[in-house]
Amino acid sequence: MDVLLNEVLERVDQQLILVLDDYHHLGADTAVHAVLDRLLAYLPDVLHVVIVSREMPPLSTARLRAQAPLSVIDRKDLLFTDDETQRCFARSLIWN
Repeated sequence: MDVLLNEVLERVDQQLILVLDDYHHLGADTAVHAVLDRLLAYLPDVLHVVIVSREMPPLSTARLRAQAPLSVIDRKDLLFTDDETQRCFARSLIWN
């Protein structure tokens, strides 16, 4: 991870986004979580990390919530309300 961080700091001069999709497939018992925790602890300003997972990953996010911009979008944020569902179906039936 130190090599990656050093390379990013030395070579990247614009914003870079690292997307880790399907992170939940790693499971709970893996060294990857520790490596990612290290990356997040020393995250340079030019690097942004997006983690896509069906469950909250076992990462140390408390410090990030306090010190850095951190957004968590979970299931409740993505669910339609009853009213939104009705409007969605009404629009789709009108357009067809």
